[in-house]
Amino acid sequence: MKQVLHIFAKDVRRFWPEILVSLAITTALVCAVSHLYSLPMRTHWISPEDDAREGKLRALTSLITLLLPVSWWLLIARVIYAESLVGDRQYWLTRPYDWKKLLGAKMTFIAAFVYLPLVLAQGVMLSAVGLNPFASIPGMLFNLLLITGVFVLPVVAIATVTSSFFRMTLTLLCVLIGVGAMAAHSSGNSNNGFYSESLDGVFYQLRTYLSPAHLLPSGNQLSLALLLLAVCSIAIVLQYTLRRTWLSRLVLLGAPVVLCVVVFAFPHRALSDQAEMNRDFPPPTAGTPAPVQISDGRDDHHPLIRHRDSPWDNFVWVKVPLHLSPIPEGTAIVSDDLEVTVTNASGVSWSGKVLDLYPKEFLPSSSNVSGHWPEQSRRADFKMPLDVYDRLKSGPVNLHLTLALTELKATQVIRIPFPTHDVFVSGVGVCGPNVVGAGNIRCRSAFREPHFTYVSAEWSFTPCPTSQTAVGEVRGPTWAGLVYSEPAELGITPIMSSWVDFMPDHNNPTGGEYLCTGTPITFSQYKPVRRTQASLTIRNLDLSEQQ
Repeated sequence: MKQVLHIFAKDVRRFWPEILVSLAITTALVCAVSHLYSLPMRTHWISPEDDAREGKLRALTSLITLLLPVSWWLLIARVIYAESLVGDRQYWLTRPYDWKKLLGAKMTFIAAFVYLPLVLAQGVMLSAVGLNPFASIPGMLFNLLLITGVFVLPVVAIATVTSSFFRMTLTLLCVLIGVGAMAAHSSGNSNNGFYSESLDGVFYQLRTYLSPAHLLPSGNQLSLALLLLAVCSIAIVLQYTLRRTWLSRLVLLGAPVVLCVVVFAFPHRALSDQAEMNRDFPPPTAGTPAPVQISDGRDDHHPLIRHRDSPWDNFVWVKVPLHLSPIPEGTAIVSDDLEVTVTNASGVSWSGKVLDLYPKEFLPSSSNVSGHWPEQSRRADFKMPLDVYDRLKSGPVNLHLTLALTELKATQVIRIPFPTHDVFVSGVGVCGPNVVGAGNIRCRSAFREPHFTYVSAEWSFTPCPTSQTAVGEVRGPTWAGLVYSEPAELGITPIMSSWVDFMPDHNNPTGGEYLCTGTPITFSQYKPVRRTQASLTIRNLDLSEQQ
């Protein structure tokens, strides 16, 4: 322990300028974020003065947020190179340190001047927006785990196997180029909505093609962090114990090699493969039927639509009305993906992905009155290549739809008056009006967005009384939060924002036309309970040109 403290104290004396720079940037970030979230509420949607002030402050916050990990990089590199592990002519080798104590001293330094300032800064930022830092400890710890695996340990590992700061910088540049290439490749091959994110595509392929990949957790952030943490930890310990640089470098190359093989050697398989659909969304059985049944929704008010946006388009839009069976109270359903297959009597078949199912969230019919587009009606929109359409439109076809569903159950319901200022909503965060007098609420939560939440209001059929004022409707999303989320998102700033907009044909269980200040609003939170699928076959469908 004495040797650990000796090395730690020596590093503090030697690198105090770098420490002060890192602490100054951390302090500046706290001040910028606190000031950004303390700006007065807007009174108009379009205000050049407010936009300019907020834009400059957000740009400054983003710049400081970028500078903070750069300061960590410099600080970590300097402290590791103080006792360089590459070569055999370093001064510290003449008075050998025990490798465990040397490594312990370096980790203590990083904990004291990277992790501790970050934790304190995040606590202050959360307090500044009205969130309790102590209630956010699980998310904070998860966030630190992500930062450790994705940033800190890789920087430490690269510093231990390179001989100079220049070579470390060159190595990091190569890593960034490789990550960019993998992201571009994965994004380019992922042409469907369910795996549109490059990181999702990479880890989906990992779990698909590698035999031990089932050991990876489903959360892609955590998967990446644990993979890098394991590889970097092994390389660091090997280098400190044996000081065999090439062996440690080979270990470090393991992670990018595995990712490159998975991304570039195997094409990304789309979800249209029925075996993969059945694996990710198991078909319903007699004991566990689908939570909703789909049927043909065509009628006089909702006909089948076929059209081209312009004569130059090489595809035809096909829009199929659907009807949903009622779902139980306390349940919500989200459509994750939808496949379509069209086949004619001659055996000509075409399969594709439905690009839009509007709306994609399902609620019990009593939970929503949406007039023009009833809650139990949906429309599946997909593009059919023009040459395929020309071959299939001449006669009746069979259209088969497979809908991937996530079933959710209500966990808690919170009712508050429509906020005129920031108020705390349990399970959601601190919520308040985004613009004074408008039906738009912004909620701030710690480290991640809240669980999937439906927000509804008791709209009135009559104009607001004199004691209340009407809230202007806003066209936008009616749900907040995420269906699937990890305890924290990877990031330095701990504050996450989400928005809910109110409009007469959504989040309106009463069917009224007026939304008044002081009106009760309800936050209904949902958590996923299972994934499954539902299917529908429409026979003898006419795809001929619409009159």
